Amino acid sequence: MKASLSIALALSSTLLSACGGSSSKSTSSMASFSLDSYEGRSVTSTSLEGTWVSVGTGDATIIDSDFTEEYDFSVKEYFLIAAIEGGYIKASCDGGISSIQQSGDQISFEGMNGTLTNNQSISASLVIDDNAGGVSYSEHDTFTMLKISDSVGYIGSLETKEPGSSQSTQRVICFKQLQGNVTWDGDYDTSIETYSVGLDNAPSLSLEKWEGGVTYTALNLNGETFESSSNDTVGFSVNSDTTLQNNISFYGSNYSDDVTGTIQIQLPTQ
Repeated sequence: MKASLSIALALSSTLLSACGGSSSKSTSSMASFSLDSYEGRSVTSTSLEGTWVSVGTGDATIIDSDFTEEYDFSVKEYFLIAAIEGGYIKASCDGGISSIQQSGDQISFEGMNGTLTNNQSISASLVIDDNAGGVSYSEHDTFTMLKISDSVGYIGSLETKEPGSSQSTQRVICFKQLQGNVTWDGDYDTSIETYSVGLDNAPSLSLEKWEGGVTYTALNLNGETFESSSNDTVGFSVNSDTTLQNNISFYGSNYSDDVTGTIQIQLPTQ
C-alpha cells in the first residue's frame, strides 16, 4: 500500500487553487475499519496463498514554503496472494501484481515491512520521510492483515459500458477503500473518499471524491480520466458496503468519451 494517498497528494495543491478553497468545514466523520467479522475462520498455516483482508490507519504531512497539508485516513483492502515458483505474489489495487519478499517471519511488499504469523496474519507498517526540492513529506501507516480463505479465486467483477460497444466484464483481484480528512494550514477541512480496483489483466480503476473545503470528483479507468475540475460529468454511488459485499455504480463523460459501470465485490464466506 505504498503511496496510499498518491492521488490525493498529487491533486491537493491544484484543487485548492482551482476550486477557490472555501473555508467551510467538513461535517463527515472518518470510517473505522475492523477485522472482527473475519476472525475465527479455518485457513491453512502451510502457505500464504489465499484471500486476505487488510485494515489500517495512517497520517501524512506535506510541508512547503507556502503551505502545510495534513492528512489522516483509514483504509481497508481485499486482495489475493498466489504462490509462484520460489515465492509469492500479491494482487495490486493499482493494477497488476506486486512481488513479496520473505525471510523467516519477516515479510515486505509495496513499501511495507511486517511480521508474519503462521501464514495467517501480518502486522505491518509503512514509514516515508522525504525532503526534496524544499518540500518535506512524511507518512506513517500501520496495518493488520488476515487471511480469510484459502481460495485464490476472483473476488468480484467490473462491468463497464461505452456508447457503441457491448458491455465489458473484467475480473477483480484487489479492492481498496480509503476514507480520510485533509486540512491546509489547519483550515479548508475536507473529507476524502476513494476506491481502487485491480484487475486480472493489469488495468485498474479508481474513484475519488473530496467534500468540504474543496469539492472534487474523479474517475480513472485504464488511464482515461474524468474529473469535475475539468467540467466533466462524473460521479459514483455506493449501493452496498458490508463485510462480504460491495456494490458501486459510476459514470463519466467528457468531450470525447462516455462510460458507465458497476463494481461488484463478493468475498468468499470461507
